Amino acid sequence: MKYIFCISLFTFGCLPALHSQVIAHASIHQPSISLRGNTVVVGQITINAPANGRVILRFDGHCISSEGDRIVLAASETNNWGPNDGSVEVEAADADVNSNAFSHTRSYGVDAGETTFYAIAQNSVEMDGTGIASIFGSLTAEWFPVIAGPGKAFAEHKGFFYENIFMEGAPTVLNQISINPTVPGKVIVRFDGKCVSTYGDLMFFAASNTPNWTNYDGSASNEVIDALNRFSFAHVRVYDVTPGSHTFYAVAENYYETYGNGFVSIYGSLTVQFYPDAAATVPVFQAISTPFGVNIEGPPVPVGQINLNAPVAGKVELNFAGTCIGNYGDQIRLAASDGPNWAPNDGNI
Repeated sequence: MKYIFCISLFTFGCLPALHSQVIAHASIHQPSISLRGNTVVVGQITINAPANGRVILRFDGHCISSEGDRIVLAASETNNWGPNDGSVEVEAADADVNSNAFSHTRSYGVDAGETTFYAIAQNSVEMDGTGIASIFGSLTAEWFPVIAGPGKAFAEHKGFFYENIFMEGAPTVLNQISINPTVPGKVIVRFDGKCVSTYGDLMFFAASNTPNWTNYDGSASNEVIDALNRFSFAHVRVYDVTPGSHTFYAVAENYYETYGNGFVSIYGSLTVQFYPDAAATVPVFQAISTPFGVNIEGPPVPVGQINLNAPVAGKVELNFAGTCIGNYGDQIRLAASDGPNWAPNDGNI
């Protein structure tokens, strides 16, 4: 049997009526490339900003690598990254357990006109494997105005790094963002990055509208395999907001399995994107929680769906994120899709 638990699905359209909101996207399909030496550009996109503003840039997908290699992945405005800043990392457990999902988000100021952004990768620091990796993912950029007037979308972003902090006992707020919209709307909150922890500890992560989270709901989780102590994570939530002040949090805790030392290092990003209800398109969200024991062997199994009634032609950004609990020996594929199927090594993690 195979299991899926605690996952969220959201979508929103980016239409001309949404005050010139702009989205650019590129699919990344890079099988068996050498990542030794300098950073390698595995994908790039150019966004044409209608005015000075801010771009929320995200690189996510899955990476297949060899045991002994540490693969660095980054969404970047250049073809480089800085140690412990501007990247996430993944490691393969062995020749069979060699696929890791990842997600990395950054925010950049841009001038009006065209700006190019990059998805970059490198085999760095630990290089006992082959240096060859396969990367399948997405690079997505969304533009927001510098100063949002009434009825306009806007975004806030914070990156942060904590080294060797104790996480047992209670949820810990790693960072927070406050917004003060003048009209009602919806907010997409995203908490992603990388975590370095100890074997035996189960880490929970939540993008939340409170400093807390509830067990197996409103959070993503992960745990290390023996000495392979670093992984990437992502958690997304959508909240309705009224005019006035609202605060959102990046929350983490070592919970339930606490057999390690309880100390972790976290490099992460908290991103808040506001969309007014009066806009042509606003986010649509569905929390997904399947029962333990659901069998997904054989053909693809839909675990959630959203229907969108677009008023005009445009683009839709679809995001599927959360936690999957499965059995040793099974490879679980998950996809955000416009149909009930997916193609291997493309459009899925």
